[in-house]
Amino acid sequence: MKLVFDKEKVPELKGQLLKDQLKLFKNEGAPNLKQGPLPTKVADICKALVDAIDLHTNGTWKLVEDEESESENINLSEEEGDEEDEEEGWEDIEGYESE
Repeated sequence: MKLVFDKEKVPELKGQLLKDQLKLFKNEGAPNLKQGPLPTKVADICKALVDAIDLHTNGTWKLVEDEESESENINLSEEEGDEEDEEEGWEDIEGYESE
């Protein structure tokens, strides 16, 4: 099951699906769900989910996979730099043309 990040869809969630979303957001580390007991009333659950979506949207909270993809991008750019360093050791030989 995936996290629902559309605030307009949150009120449409019902029953176990709503509770599952709450648990997913908590498990992904939503800051507003870290401390204290989870809300049990539907209106309170919806508000907590919308608040968590806002925290993610404004950049206050990043998902673990978001952080991993950022570090992958950093690693890729570092690897590209290594390729350039290797090319610096090559010299062009005048009059030589590769086949």
